[in-house]
Amino acid sequence: MIPKFRLFVAVPLPEQVRLAVSAWQNVLKRDLPFAKWVHPDDLHITLLFIGNVNAERLHEVRAALDAACTGASGKTFNLQLGKLGTFGKKQSPSVLWADIQGELAPLGAIQRRVETAMQDLLGIEPEQRAYKPHLTLARTYNGTWVWSPELMRLHPPTDEANAWRCDEVVLYRSHLGQTPMYEPVSKHSLD
Repeated sequence: MIPKFRLFVAVPLPEQVRLAVSAWQNVLKRDLPFAKWVHPDDLHITLLFIGNVNAERLHEVRAALDAACTGASGKTFNLQLGKLGTFGKKQSPSVLWADIQGELAPLGAIQRRVETAMQDLLGIEPEQRAYKPHLTLARTYNGTWVWSPELMRLHPPTDEANAWRCDEVVLYRSHLGQTPMYEPVSKHSLD
């Protein structure tokens, strides 16, 4: 039986940003009761969830990502973290995230290139919703009081610590039930 890999493509965070976000998460944990906080090594900005792929097709996925990124060559761009937001019920959100700011047009362009490449290769249907880049910080609110937007006034790290130049995308493999959960499989340069 051929093993399957659970894959996704994302923008990684450089080490200094991961460290700053980890420190920020520790501050947020004091005020925001979420059941599960994302491990610092698992922080990323998802471009596309691929799902389960036979291991024998991994070289095809890598080649398609190389082609998508080569087409975006010289398209590095600046990103930074913004304000907090949530997904899910207003009173009991399922996800706490930080929005992404900066040069969003090239980020959106590489997301579309990756999505098109995987649609052509694997038949993955494009997402019907508009792409909303974000950094997931925590999951499953478990507070005893009703969630309030005022709680999200806690600001991200200083601009210096939360800004970076995006010059690559990474193909990750998920290992459900492990911590950290995501393993880099291959890196694809945008330079």
